[in-house]
Amino acid sequence: MKKHRNKIMFFGFFINMILFGVLGATGVIDMYTSTALSSITNVMLALFLFGDHLKEEWARFKTQTTLKKILWLSFLLFIINVFARTVLMTLFEPYLDLESLGMNQQALEEMQTQINPLLFIFFTVISAPLVEELVFRESLNGWVNKANRGLVVIMWIVSTLLFAGAHVVSLQDFLIYLPLSISLLYMYVRFDRNIWGSISFHFVNNALSVILMYLVQLIPQELLEEAATGLIQLFK
Repeated sequence: MKKHRNKIMFFGFFINMILFGVLGATGVIDMYTSTALSSITNVMLALFLFGDHLKEEWARFKTQTTLKKILWLSFLLFIINVFARTVLMTLFEPYLDLESLGMNQQALEEMQTQINPLLFIFFTVISAPLVEELVFRESLNGWVNKANRGLVVIMWIVSTLLFAGAHVVSLQDFLIYLPLSISLLYMYVRFDRNIWGSISFHFVNNALSVILMYLVQLIPQELLEEAATGLIQLFK
């Protein structure tokens, strides 16, 4: 089982997503129940396959950094990602249909209004970072011999593109998730392929995003539109 856990995690994740997606789309269960079941099943699979590995890497991670350092680095990367997304969307604005941009984010915002807040936080802040890092970072990169630099680089590219692509509802969403995918790979590599490096940043990124999501609901829509217009103008 341990020998093939990378393959099982990777393909199991997508089979699980497709299965519950079909059940939700066909009305067998509602979409939010399908999302919940898919998330819980993926977490259980991840812990079953990688429980020991996670414990070992956590012990190693504590020798590599401190909580203060990882939080500061994650926050810095979060700010860099916001800036990178703004620049990319500004540069490609003439070629984008901005009305369809960020559809994955819109789906999350809709889900947030439909389910219990604690469940929403579990799905986005805990389940997603753990499962997705094991799928897109560890399963795709962890098996590669570090001495094989060519294959290492190829798998870096594959895992980066697959993670961004898996979050794309419209092709334009790729501009939003590509900087995040690159940052997650950076954290994974920076800590010598320690999965807790990318999980930590993914956790902080999603936690800050959820906090901002809730705060934005308290701001009048008119002010948000004016702020967005002013920000875009800075890069023109």
